[in-house]
Order: sequence, then C-alpha cells, then structure tokens
Amino acid sequence: LGSFALAWAKKGPSRAAEGGGREGTQRRGRALAMAPLPPVIAAIFRVAAVATPILGRAFVDAYRQAMINAAANGAKAGAFKAQRMSQIEAAKILNIKTPPPEGEILERSTTIYEANDPAKGGSKYIQEKVELARRILLEKYPDQGGGAAEAPKE
Repeated sequence: LGSFALAWAKKGPSRAAEGGGREGTQRRGRALAMAPLPPVIAAIFRVAAVATPILGRAFVDAYRQAMINAAANGAKAGAFKAQRMSQIEAAKILNIKTPPPEGEILERSTTIYEANDPAKGGSKYIQEKVELARRILLEKYPDQGGGAAEAPKE
C-alpha cells in the first residue's frame, strides 16, 4: 500500500495503477516525492516563526529602558572616563617610598622609561604608565626636580 500511495502521488491516479511502484519510478529516472515534515517539527517551526519577532521587540525595548535608566543615574556620561591614578599607585609603579628622597622620582622614572623602550623590546603601555606616575608624583612633590613638564629622554 505504501509504494502504491507514493506512485499515485508522483504520477497521478491513472499511471499508478499501471504498476509504477517505487521500483518503477527509480528506473525511469524520476525521484520519489518527499515526505511531509513530521507534525512535531512543523509545530516547532511555526512556534519559532511566531516567537522571533516578539522576542526581538522585547530585547530592543529592554535595551532602550536600560539606556534610559543609565542616563537617569548618570552612569552613561561617566562610564568610560579614565580614572586618575592615585599617588600610592604612582609610587608603586616607580617603586619608591613616599615622601621620596631628593631626585628619586626623576631618576626612577627615567630608568624604567628607558628600560621599556619599544625599540628594545619594551612596552609602550608601561612607558605611558611610568610617565603618568612621574607627573602625578611631581605634582605632589614639585621640589623633586625640574618641574612637572619635563619628560624623560628616550
């Protein structure tokens, strides 16, 4: 009964009765008719098709509300501002004690800055951190040498 039903669906009622079962359709070079999707899979596709736009709108609305809340709390304006390095962190970067001995800030910053020269395999990031630490400590201890605008020589 199964091969007769497939042949009937493929050829129509008149040719199916001629004995054109499954074997007959393959001999003639025709492909068999594809079976319909099982009802469970079809139901899953229908649910996904209905739920996708609903979930998309929900995510967009949630994002908008999060941005409104962030703006109300002032988080959006200052979320990505770089925080200033503390004097304690600056002293740790230069490996000096506070208050530093005379000339220690410039001496340590120059040594570390030159040791991290990118041309010698060093790190530009570390050089920038050392430079920032030097400026912060020279702001607090301006008598430590040469003024805050002077940078280490490469």
